[in-house]
Amino acid sequence: HRIPLNREASLVARAARTRQPVVIDNVQKEEGFMANSLLPDTHSELAVPIMLGDDLIGVLDVQDDKIALFGENEVQAKQILANQIAVAVQNARSFQITQEALSESAELYRGSELVNKAGSINDVLQALVNAVDIEDIERANIMLYNVPWTNAEPDHATVYAVWEYDERAPRAPIGTRYSVAQFPIVQMVKPGQPVIVHDADNEPLEDENLLRLLQALGMRSVIFYPL
Repeated sequence: HRIPLNREASLVARAARTRQPVVIDNVQKEEGFMANSLLPDTHSELAVPIMLGDDLIGVLDVQDDKIALFGENEVQAKQILANQIAVAVQNARSFQITQEALSESAELYRGSELVNKAGSINDVLQALVNAVDIEDIERANIMLYNVPWTNAEPDHATVYAVWEYDERAPRAPIGTRYSVAQFPIVQMVKPGQPVIVHDADNEPLEDENLLRLLQALGMRSVIFYPL
């Protein structure tokens, strides 16, 4: 059930807009009142904004069948309850953020452990694939330049390890060589700055050679991680 904040007749929307509690003794007599079919006998209604600092995160809405039920004491009590709800939401969000950070740390640790145990470049690639939490990943490979890319630009990159999700014959097998000069996008890969192509079919690519390669390999999305 959703309530647009610009709905004038809604007490919940009014409380959200004004950031102040709204009390109605008899909503049945309110002009433009929009009754809830699940609560047809509602008369008294109290809407209290739930604030987290200066941010509005929700509205506490309380209803009753009796007329003029919510006095000043009730409003104060519900305001305290709304404040407690805000704190609880903040704690829940903080807990979720902490859990996500712990999960990411655990994945990094597991990936590092698998890489350290790897006995070959293929084992390193398999460890990285297992450690990366990406659904529907179809293929991955490790390419190494003929010389380290420092001041001078290497001539080419060679595929040293290949992984395919269904263990099919790799579309770009080990030993496949790519000329650096032919793929301008490679020069965009900097330490700590991966390059991402989200959708080769609809995303404008200045690197036409890369586009043709992705189409030939049947690939739409790709990410280049620097090593």
